[in-house]
Order: sequence, then C-alpha cells, then structure tokens
Amino acid sequence: MAGVFNGNLAVARAYIGDVSTPAQLNTRMGLIGAAFGLGFTIGPFIGGELSNPATKWDLFVGTIFETYPYLLPCVAAGALSLVSFVYAYFYLPESLPKSKRSVGDSVNWVGRLSKSFKQSYSMLNKGSISIIIWATMLFIFGFTIMHAVFILYTGMPLSDGGLGYNEAQNGRIFAVIGIAGIVTQGVLIGPLSRKLGARRMLPLSCFICGTGLVLIPYTQAEYATVQLVLVAIIVAVGSGLFQPSSSSLLTTFAKHEGINLGIVMGAQESVSSFARILGPLTGGIVWTFTVSRDWPLDYHTAFHICGILMLCSAILSLKIKILPDANYEES
Repeated sequence: MAGVFNGNLAVARAYIGDVSTPAQLNTRMGLIGAAFGLGFTIGPFIGGELSNPATKWDLFVGTIFETYPYLLPCVAAGALSLVSFVYAYFYLPESLPKSKRSVGDSVNWVGRLSKSFKQSYSMLNKGSISIIIWATMLFIFGFTIMHAVFILYTGMPLSDGGLGYNEAQNGRIFAVIGIAGIVTQGVLIGPLSRKLGARRMLPLSCFICGTGLVLIPYTQAEYATVQLVLVAIIVAVGSGLFQPSSSSLLTTFAKHEGINLGIVMGAQESVSSFARILGPLTGGIVWTFTVSRDWPLDYHTAFHICGILMLCSAILSLKIKILPDANYEES
C-alpha cells in the first residue's frame, strides 16, 4: 500500500514544473527538497518524543497506546497526511488551464493504467530525458548504499577501524546532513543555478557528493566528530544540488518535447524507488563480504562503490544535450 500511494512526490514535482517559468524551476524544486529535508530532520525527533507515551504522560496509561507504544507516532503521521490531503484537495488550484486538461474515461481505468505504464516505460529510452532518469538512478543507488553501511561503520568498534558511535551520535550526524541539505536547497540553489545552470550543476553535484561519500571511512577516531561533520556537509551539499537540478532539467526537456510532466516525473520516481530498494540490499551484501577482509577489499569498499556510482552518474549526465534555446542554463 505504501508503494501504491507513494506517487505524491512525482505529482508535486510535475505541479511545480507546470506553474514555474524556466527561471524559477531550480529554486522551486529546491524548496520541495528543503521541505522534505525539514520533515526528515524534525520527524524523527517528534516520533521519538511520541513513542511509548504511557511512560511519559498519565493520560495514556491503561490505553491502547500503552499496549502498542509506537502507535501514537503512526497516528500522528496519519493525521498529518490527512491534513495535507484536505488542504491540497480543497485549496490547491489546478496547475493547468482548462484548454490543456485532458478528460479520461473513468470506466476504462485498466486501459488508462496500461497506457500510462507504457508511456512511463518509454521514457527510459528517450534521449536526454532517459539520460537524466538513469543518472538519477545511479545517484540514488550510491546514496542509499551509504545509508545502509554508514551506521555499520560508525558503530563498529574502534579496534576494528570504526568509530564506536551509538544511536544518538549517529542521529546527530544525520541531523547535520538534514540541516545542510535544507540550507543548500532552500538558500543556495537559487544563486548557484543562476550562475552555473542546472546542466552544469548536475555532474558537479555528483562529484561533490561522491567525494564526501568516499571520505567517510577515512575518518580518524580522535577527530571523528569534526571530520564527520565536514564530510556530512559535503555529502549534503552534493545531494541538495542534485535533486533540484535533475527535476529542473527533466521539466525543461519534457516541455520542449511536449511530453506530460506527470509521465516523466513518474518514470523518474519509479526508477528511483528501484534504486532505493537495490541500494540497501547491495550495501548490506558488500559490507558482509568485506568487513573482515584486508585492503583493498575491506570495510572501505562499500563507500568506494558509492563514489564509483556517483562518478558514473556524473559522466552520464555530461551527455545531456544542449537545447537550442538553452534557457535552463539561466534557470
């Protein structure tokens, strides 16, 4: 069910693409990322505070929330989703004028679904659009490998080359990544996109993020906090620049070729979801087979793979063509 109802991000990006001019795209796509980053930063904190409420507030003693100590955060998350649904349904205006809206056959929904799937699949082999989608897949693949092995590395004993971190210390590092991502996408993306353009920022962001990911396992225990914070900022800046740039470029090429934005964004999000499944699985397998080995195939290997995938994404993104009216360079 989570997968079926997880199309909101693609729709949100398509909506922003519909209502934005080329000069506004990167900044507005960055604001979406900043909003998500803010949610990912404060969400775990709120979830932790609402967990096991019967031990904190007498109101919940003897209730279902005492029997199921993690139910309240789930209820709160569902309530927030309901508020978001109500607000979007009643107050968010349609992004397209009536002349550009299509009216589908509500009866033949199977045919519409099949047609939509075929259209999305065709985006995987469609010039620069497919290049952006596959570059995004490689980027997210590498980034999610890091998610799987980061806490394994930091939690590993000092004697084995790790940092001996606990859950709280790991949480602080991820908070740094979240805050740096918010600043990057909410503040820096606009000026940088106007100076460099989305097409240049895409490979640059891969290089920046990949550099940070490769540096993670070379942290020295005595300077771990300072070094990890700096590396986390590098990773967050690279990641924060990538997503708005890729979404902006996809929107630009989709409009240039007259393709429905929902189809394009849906194809990107589908491939990205596959990468989010493949990344943790790959990271766990690589870590298991290398953590007890010696150089060059030791615990550094998983992070090296992250860097290689980022490099591949950067090289692939260099193949994105320049449009004749390349106003995305000033977007």
